[in-house]
Amino acid sequence: MRFRLLVISFIAILYNPPHLSAQTTTPASIPGDNILWAGTQIRSTIGDKWSWQVQPIFRYNNNLGDYQNASIDYSIRRKLSDRWHVQLLGRTWFMPDRRDRQFIWTDIAYKLPIPSLSLSMTNRLRYHLALDIDGNFDADFVRHIIQFVPTTSWKLKPTFGFETWYQFNGENGIRRIRIEPGLRYEINKQFGITTLWRRQNDINKDNERRDNLWVLALVVKL
Repeated sequence: MRFRLLVISFIAILYNPPHLSAQTTTPASIPGDNILWAGTQIRSTIGDKWSWQVQPIFRYNNNLGDYQNASIDYSIRRKLSDRWHVQLLGRTWFMPDRRDRQFIWTDIAYKLPIPSLSLSMTNRLRYHLALDIDGNFDADFVRHIIQFVPTTSWKLKPTFGFETWYQFNGENGIRRIRIEPGLRYEINKQFGITTLWRRQNDINKDNERRDNLWVLALVVKL
């Protein structure tokens, strides 16, 4: 019951995002888009403490009709305890209509079991560094996500996440939120499928954009 109320509250935020700083005028809204992120997550463990993952991603915008760009993610994770882990990630972008981009992320995360609800709650803090190379300028953020996942033995599991993006570069405030309901399906011990609907809203900006990011990934465990 508590989880349902939490989900309803977050969906309400989706359609009425909070304005976290004073504004004298109503920001203009930019028409959003439906964008597909399609990829494959390839992951493996190294002993008991370490794991790695590589994920190529292809994106299609204009309501999923046109190829937009591609990227490859690569990460290494260190398990600190049953509840804590740290992670270093990179994303290299391949842009057909502009110079390529490079992101570097560092994570620290804590997983809290909630036995009374058969859930686990993960709190993750991410420093999102966008390298200013080849004349590119991308904003830097601190991102905080809370994600809920059932701890049952179901093959098909619903997930729910809520993420805030605190922007630097002179902005110094929360400028984006994401609502992330999703599904995970375990085909067998080696293969699975992950889907997400990321409702991405800009907030506290002169021109606010709202996009639907549809994520589909094949999971391969080596």
